[in-house]
Amino acid sequence: MGENSQNRVLNKMRYFSEINMTYKSYIGHGYHPTIMPAVITRNVLQNPKWYTPYTPYQAEISQGRLEMLLNYQTMITELTKLDISNASLLDESTAAAEAVAMAYSSHNFKRDKVWVSNSIFEQTLDVMRTRAEAGSIELIVGDIKDFPWEQADQYCGLIVQSPDNVGYLGNYENLFAKLREHKVKSILIQDLLSLPICKPAGE
Repeated sequence: MGENSQNRVLNKMRYFSEINMTYKSYIGHGYHPTIMPAVITRNVLQNPKWYTPYTPYQAEISQGRLEMLLNYQTMITELTKLDISNASLLDESTAAAEAVAMAYSSHNFKRDKVWVSNSIFEQTLDVMRTRAEAGSIELIVGDIKDFPWEQADQYCGLIVQSPDNVGYLGNYENLFAKLREHKVKSILIQDLLSLPICKPAGE
């Protein structure tokens, strides 16, 4: 008795996978190689509870997604030590652009400048520039040490990254305290995996 079609396909796939060449991916700054713990893969990514209902109604699908978002929000608030968390699951670049837009709107669109650290990831800066141009926001890119304090009342926000594109884990506590005095919003792009070993944003 010959192999069934499924086994033939699997064997063919295995053959093709063995002749593939494996290379490292250098897709861009901030895309660090990570190991996914088996318990997360099994209980989250492979758990149909989050996306499959036990009846054919949409409500149960939505309930599973809401549970997942609640888990995500709880994890983010505990890691960052912030009071609230967004559950939109945006990528880093889009989230940074949203934060800039929020800083702009928080000043009733009167302060239209944002100081951007020159050590943030390039793809993040590209998305921010695109969104800022559409929203009439002026991005000034430079070293945070060169922030023009004498013109601080023209800026709605300042954005930094930790770790940045050279791997620097910064402590911006004093900088953010000074920015608060000038009513400039502090925006910190922080890698979630760095939070357990460095000071979280909320502190």
